[in-house]
Amino acid sequence: MRRTLSSFVFALLFLLAFGANAQQTQVDSLSKLLNTKLKEGSPARVDVLVETSELLLRINPNQSLDLSKEALRLSVMIGYNNRISSIYNNTGTANRLKGDYGKALSFHNRALENDRKNGSRKDEALSLNNIGNVFLKQGQYSKAVSNYSQSLSIRQDINDQDGVASSLNNLGLVYKNQGDLDRALAYYQNAFKIFQQTSDKVGLANALNNIGIVYRGNGNQERALENFLTALSVFQELGNKVGEANTLNNIGNIYYQQEKFDQALEFYQNSLAISDELGDKNSMAGKYSNIGGVYLVMGDKEKALFNTEKALALQKNIGDDKGQISTLNNLGAYFKEVGDLDKSLAYFLDAEKVQNRIGDHSYSTITLTSIGEIYTEKKKLNVGLGYLTRALRESKRYGSTEDQISVFEKLSQTYADAGEFERSYDFQQLAKSVRDSLERVVSSRELAEMQVKFETEQKQREIELLGKEKEVQDLKLTKQTAVRNMIIAFAILAVLLLVLIYGRYRTKKKANEELGRKNEEIEQQKKTVEEKNSEITSSIQYAKRIQDAIMPSMDEIRRALPESFVFYRPKAIVSGDFYWFSKQGNTSFIAAVDCTGHGVPGAFMSMIGNDHLNQIVNVERRTKPDVILNRLHREIQATLKQKHGETDNHDGMDIALCAINHDEKKLYFSSANRYLYLIRNGELSETKGDHFNIGGIMHEDVRRYELHEFDLQKGDTFYFFSDGVSDQFGGEKSKKYGYKRLKDLLIKIHQKPMDDQKIEFEKTLVDWMGDNNQIDDFLLIGIRT
Repeated sequence: MRRTLSSFVFALLFLLAFGANAQQTQVDSLSKLLNTKLKEGSPARVDVLVETSELLLRINPNQSLDLSKEALRLSVMIGYNNRISSIYNNTGTANRLKGDYGKALSFHNRALENDRKNGSRKDEALSLNNIGNVFLKQGQYSKAVSNYSQSLSIRQDINDQDGVASSLNNLGLVYKNQGDLDRALAYYQNAFKIFQQTSDKVGLANALNNIGIVYRGNGNQERALENFLTALSVFQELGNKVGEANTLNNIGNIYYQQEKFDQALEFYQNSLAISDELGDKNSMAGKYSNIGGVYLVMGDKEKALFNTEKALALQKNIGDDKGQISTLNNLGAYFKEVGDLDKSLAYFLDAEKVQNRIGDHSYSTITLTSIGEIYTEKKKLNVGLGYLTRALRESKRYGSTEDQISVFEKLSQTYADAGEFERSYDFQQLAKSVRDSLERVVSSRELAEMQVKFETEQKQREIELLGKEKEVQDLKLTKQTAVRNMIIAFAILAVLLLVLIYGRYRTKKKANEELGRKNEEIEQQKKTVEEKNSEITSSIQYAKRIQDAIMPSMDEIRRALPESFVFYRPKAIVSGDFYWFSKQGNTSFIAAVDCTGHGVPGAFMSMIGNDHLNQIVNVERRTKPDVILNRLHREIQATLKQKHGETDNHDGMDIALCAINHDEKKLYFSSANRYLYLIRNGELSETKGDHFNIGGIMHEDVRRYELHEFDLQKGDTFYFFSDGVSDQFGGEKSKKYGYKRLKDLLIKIHQKPMDDQKIEFEKTLVDWMGDNNQIDDFLLIGIRT
């Protein structure tokens, strides 16, 4: 049975560092101050109301809202505006915690408007960060990234290092939720470096927690547990009870996944005790739900129901709609386990209603799959298939690979029950294909974990052998003392010593034989994995040769555009970025294209994009970039079956496309999400493309790509590029390279010969990266007229 477990990931904004009872104690002290000493119309009363409402956010969001409402009333009444933004932000955060995302956005935007009016850049960054938090909860990841990135840029400009780390942390969380764990890890690790530089131990522990969550998502439970235990040690050293409680819960999740249920229960209960001590009802509810889940798989159904219902009561009390989704799912699972399908269905349907109301997709695959299974068991196969089909769409968009495999298998079984064996077989094959792909990815990691386990056992045996040698030395010393007293005792000890030595010899021999056998097994497994990896790498290398072959050569480009260069550096062997060129009559067409993903998935999209561009320009003879992009969008939709909802595929590409008419000396430019930098007489002008990509089904009501036209002058130099360049981390503080640095560099080098520009650009970017990993494909094209 699938369990719904809470996985706590905290942005730094929401972690409060108080010792045991300190948070509730501060609330009590401030409440007493409000009731006794502060005048009704004083600014000091407003300040205390704001501080108390902030402390109550996780303890009791409803009470926090009441205090924020009073603070706003007083501020308006007495004309005290210093805390208006804080009041709006606290109100927004409380509504977000309650799951009312519309109200949350409204108040955070009011705070942002006020910050910009007052020119407070630090507060503006905080408000943008809070808006990003709401979009993150709604699953609107592009909007979350946009707001987090704006917040990050401001914090870098004002050198707010703690804020920079918080923004990096939140950006990592977006990519983690999107399944891009490599990029998430890069952001978390850069946040970790900043905390090291600022000696912020709380920040370090939070970053370790988030890094551990990425490793858990990768299936690397040992590395995840290592990070969680280190974070726990730091939080305990600091007396940070909130961090300690959340980390104990994360460790419990690891033991639950390992099916060590007694240990999982112990950590969940310890975490709950601390949250109870702090009065953190929001966290308590999630932990009661987890404890109920453990009791259910352990067979103690009475305790399972008691804890899960207690979680639901708490969540309803504080208005935690999002938390209710997980708990309603767990109650549905409980009643399904005990055979009460009607009650089970009612709880799962309630969970679906809450999900639809607040627009949350965190557990949608589990909910819809469970509803589909119940209808199938109740012999309502068509209704069950409808829910399972919806579950498949949700799993592809929001779920994990394991979720997709599970839904494929459920669909296969349901179609078999319905007598549609051909469709059943199709889904069975899909499940097998996805599982085989997943196992290939996991196999090399399992080998590494096996090696670590072997080395650990070997070290343990060495320690045991050293311990026995020490015992022998102690016996020798005893023998020397005894020989002075009696010869007989010496003889007895000598015999005992020989027996011990012989026993140790036998033990050591047996251990060596066992180690030898394990070494042989590991070597064989290692050889098998290396052969598989070699086959995969060879296939990808062959794919690279194909991809390189379809891209134009520099000789071809320079016959039409003599002064030009292309800087192209894939992140992996094959790339999701590609450049494209065609010469038709007196017009040269050239494009920089950034497809969804990188590596093998991105390479597949690049082949599709290249083929359609050739068809549209070389065969259909389209000449205007805006017409080409609109046509390309429709072709991508048709190829990926996106147009009429035939699939849930949302892949596509960003593109910058230029057409240079050599006779008229004109440049025509259209773009999806990319930029054109034109440098004339040392001045750089920026032309932004349209803010919707090629492919997908969003923005269909407004999607028309705009045509930009330029009269070219001799010496004009223009550049276009993918986002991998600007997003790359580097420098002393591991910041993004960013658009400002890119513009400054291009202005600096634009008068040099084009080959020299390429060399200097590459050297600058590599120096900037330093020890940081490349996080995306690099592509930049430069042309001089």
